[in-house]
Amino acid sequence: MGIGMGFAVAAAVTTGKPVIAIEGDSAFGFSGMEVETICRYNLPICVIIFNNNGIYKGTDVNPRGDAMAPTQFVKEARYEMMMQAFGGVGVRADTPEQLKKALDEAVSSGKPTLINAIIDETAGTESGRITSLNPAMAKKKTA
Repeated sequence: MGIGMGFAVAAAVTTGKPVIAIEGDSAFGFSGMEVETICRYNLPICVIIFNNNGIYKGTDVNPRGDAMAPTQFVKEARYEMMMQAFGGVGVRADTPEQLKKALDEAVSSGKPTLINAIIDETAGTESGRITSLNPAMAKKKTA
């Protein structure tokens, strides 16, 4: 998680071909500043962030009830503006049609582009679905 941006930069540098980096909003948080590198070298990379406002889902609730859950992110985060800040193209896509249009334009232009693809907050699951391996969960299943 979070290494896709570096791999995208490497792929663009070594091949010179357009690269599409697909990131979740959580993974993007680990290495999102690579957008500066992408713009500095004018690499033909399109970053698509599937933004559901959180880690796994954007609907988690803090059990203490006094703040946002640690797995929630700021609602309506404008990730596309990060790319714009460094001179690239930033697009927000709220529909599959907008996403397709933005992706087609990014690939044909060869410009550094970031598409902030807004998806349903309830879309998402634990990476690898390993919750069942948690000893506490296994104990509940056998009880």
